[in-house]
Amino acid sequence: MKYIVNLALIIVVSLITSLPLTDASTEFSCIDVNEIPQSECTALVALYDSTGGSRWKNNTNWLVTDTPSDWFGVTVNSGHVTSLLVSFNQLNGSIPPDLGNLTYMDGLALGGNQLSGNIPPELGYLTNLHYLNLSFNQLSGNIPPELWNLTNMMYLDLEVNQLSGGIPPEVGNLI
Repeated sequence: MKYIVNLALIIVVSLITSLPLTDASTEFSCIDVNEIPQSECTALVALYDSTGGSRWKNNTNWLVTDTPSDWFGVTVNSGHVTSLLVSFNQLNGSIPPDLGNLTYMDGLALGGNQLSGNIPPELGYLTNLHYLNLSFNQLSGNIPPELWNLTNMMYLDLEVNQLSGGIPPEVGNLI
């Protein structure tokens, strides 16, 4: 009898541990978010998903409330995300191209994390950016020339990454 109980416990534990872990994002829907456009909400959720949001150092209120202005590092003004400041927060993964939908942003700080992969050229859509910090990550590839379309840029930091190639001649667009 004791053998059967132990065997049953082993089977139950095996079944439980083999179930996929659910992340908050699989249950979160931007449909209920009214504070910002759905495309901006989707961009924030994409960042959470692609960078291990459940393991961030601080992910307070992310995908828990339907008010992104309450999410750690997110600033909302006049119904749009205007800054996203999550540096040194243990983001691990790639920068999603969806961030290009946050066109009202004037500040984006993702420095000091473990981000890898290429810098998405879609960041070039963020023409209101004054501040962009992607430093101290493991980003690779060439600097996308689309970044030089950001003519409002006042601060750009890409140092301490694994970027290759030279600085594109389009950098002159920022002067």
